[in-house]
Amino acid sequence: MQQLEKIFTNLPKRLEWKSFYVNDFPLVREICEDIRKISLENQLNKSQIKAISEVKKTSQEAYQHIVNNAQSSDTPKIEINNQGEKTASIFPLKDMSARVERFRLSLWWWLAWTHSSTAGCAHLIYFSREGQLVFDPMAGGGVVPDICLAFHRRCWSFDLLDRKDKRPEIEVYQWKTKGMKWPVNNKEKPDLIFIDPPYFKKKAADYADNSISNLSKDRYLAFFKSFLKLAFDHAKPTTRLAFLNADWRNFQGVSALDEDECSSILITNYAQIMFDAGWKITQYIDCPMPSQRFHPGVVSQMQKKRTLGVVRRTLIIARKR
Repeated sequence: MQQLEKIFTNLPKRLEWKSFYVNDFPLVREICEDIRKISLENQLNKSQIKAISEVKKTSQEAYQHIVNNAQSSDTPKIEINNQGEKTASIFPLKDMSARVERFRLSLWWWLAWTHSSTAGCAHLIYFSREGQLVFDPMAGGGVVPDICLAFHRRCWSFDLLDRKDKRPEIEVYQWKTKGMKWPVNNKEKPDLIFIDPPYFKKKAADYADNSISNLSKDRYLAFFKSFLKLAFDHAKPTTRLAFLNADWRNFQGVSALDEDECSSILITNYAQIMFDAGWKITQYIDCPMPSQRFHPGVVSQMQKKRTLGVVRRTLIIARKR
């Protein structure tokens, strides 16, 4: 035992043998040879080694994708694409945090098409390229920056809630309804602007008191008139805009014939605002919501009252006219 302690004491970086035996030795013993090699080449920490090991167990395809794109260089390689734009290649594996690998492990690029929290945001991988810059003005839970991190997009993300302890990459910013200003002074302009705003009225209690969800209908729409024009002014000619929202209709307990259409906000209203701000719509993408929210009892009551619910959100894609 004394000889063992002496070995650990004389290491270049002192290490308690008991800690090594409990925390590190099981990992060294369990990982396969190719992961040992990758770990040494990329100087991965323990969390990253565990994560990449789990990725390999879960999906050989996902594992191979990560390994094939791992680079030893500290700086992403800059390349020129077919449109003459500069793009950055995939970032070094050693720069990926454990959170990124856990995100990959969940295989959200499969789950995204059926899970409501990511069904729309995951489409950003279709309208941006690796290394490009995504601007997220209302980050909320951080789905957009998570997807950007996992799929090698850079991201500027902002939200009115301060969560520096949990989400330091999301900067605190309050969008003003009057005198609205762009939060970034950097000369670089985003390749994709992805906005997933708070719903009008719906779930307002879940948002902060100063959320735009609490505005009147006119002020809510006026906010987007200002924002979408500001976004247009800070976009480059090739920038794409992605706007995710849903129809808002006061249909609770009301038959479809008796709905007050004057109080509704439809996807077509947002589309018109985008057009007026200078954007040309290129795609409407349906993003289904989970059917679990309409259990049999609710469906039965809606059928009796001839009530029509909302079962999807719409992702509007646009570019500059």
